[in-house]
Amino acid sequence: MSSGNKEETEGTMLVIRFKAFHLLHQTFNLKPGEYSLGRDLGYDIVIVGPYISRVHAKIFYSRGKWYIEDLGSKTVLT
Repeated sequence: MSSGNKEETEGTMLVIRFKAFHLLHQTFNLKPGEYSLGRDLGYDIVIVGPYISRVHAKIFYSRGKWYIEDLGSKTVLT
């Protein structure tokens, strides 16, 4: 049983696998936090492909759930 001192996010991880474009099953293991996704080389998750915008999305963990927020991309991730 938990003592109540552990963070809510302990043991929570998001695994993202991209199996499209020229990528060979690129995988990202994300710990709770906030991550930027796009073609821009300065982003946390960089994906180069015809359907990824330079500034594509933000992935973040809040209140026990993972979310993805589109940042004005012209393509929707599915």
